[in-house]
Amino acid sequence: MNPSRQRQAAALRKAASDKARRTRQAAEEGLRRVIKSGGPVTFAAVARAAKVSQHYLHRQPDLADRIKLLRAAQSASTNKIPQQPAGHDEPTPIAVLRARLSEERAKHRDETAELRLRIRELEEKCAAAHAEIQRLAAAYDSIPSASNTDPGPGSDGVIWGCEKA
Repeated sequence: MNPSRQRQAAALRKAASDKARRTRQAAEEGLRRVIKSGGPVTFAAVARAAKVSQHYLHRQPDLADRIKLLRAAQSASTNKIPQQPAGHDEPTPIAVLRARLSEERAKHRDETAELRLRIRELEEKCAAAHAEIQRLAAAYDSIPSASNTDPGPGSDGVIWGCEKA
C-alpha cells in the first residue's frame, strides 16, 4: 500500500473512531436527560433524547442493560396494584392480572438468574475439561513410546467400540 493510501486509511479509521466516541457520548447524555426528566426510561425515549437510533442502543450491551434495568425499576415502582374502591370485596380484573403478571415476572427473573448461573458453571467446567484435554495431549505427545510404531492396545481393529474403516 502506498503512503498516500495509508494516510487516507488512517484518517478514515480516526474519523470512524471519533464518530463512534461522539455517538456513545450522545447516547449516555441522552440517557441522563431522560432520567433527569423523570419520564419513562425506554429505548425510544433515550434514542430521541440522544438523536441516535434504537438499534444502536440495543447493540450496546451495557447501555441496553442500563436502560432495561432502569425501565424495570421504574415499572416496579409505578405498577403497584390499585386500591379497591370502597365496598368491593373482590379485586378488579386489572388488579388480578397485574398481580399475576408481577408474579410471573418475578418467577421469570429467578429462573433466568438460575439459568445464567448454570450456564456460567457449565462454561467453567467445559473450559476446565478443554484444558485437561490439552494437558493430556501434550503429556501423551511427550512420551517417547507414543511415537513408536507399536500400535499398542486396541490394535485388533476395534477403537472405542467402533470397527476400523
